[in-house]
Amino acid sequence: MNESPEQFDRWCARVNLGVMETLYVAAAQRARLFQMKTGSAVEVVYPAQAPIGMMEASRELLYMKLTLEGSEIYLYSARSPGKPPTLNLVSHSGQLLPTESKRPSDFRALAKQRVSSMRLCRVLPTRDGGYVLYEPGTSEQRTRLDDVVHRLFDELVRRSRP
Repeated sequence: MNESPEQFDRWCARVNLGVMETLYVAAAQRARLFQMKTGSAVEVVYPAQAPIGMMEASRELLYMKLTLEGSEIYLYSARSPGKPPTLNLVSHSGQLLPTESKRPSDFRALAKQRVSSMRLCRVLPTRDGGYVLYEPGTSEQRTRLDDVVHRLFDELVRRSRP
């Protein structure tokens, strides 16, 4: 794709939203199948919060949350101007969740949470204006949206086990 930086950023913004919406539909469908087969409900929320658009030279972040039996993970898509979007998984290592409490000890516990993050894939343009997903760090190893959803559910189930 030979295009200006502004055209590329518009493409990124459009595709970023489209990929996340497509992943939401796929994850919600997988959640229904998961519940039918296991009896356990997976909650899928998108958007999990309002998109975060920081200063113009910074990132735009979109979030989807998946919850199973008290465990939660987030898929977030991030993009910086001039760079293609990436899809990332983030979760709390200790699964400490925020509370409604105003006690200082609760805030200290939240501040000590460990967060793990893993890049799932990069979203790169195709010549026809579409996109293709690539494994992190490669330009040759493609992946599919279904693979991303499968990895999300694998991680969610792994984290929900004692």
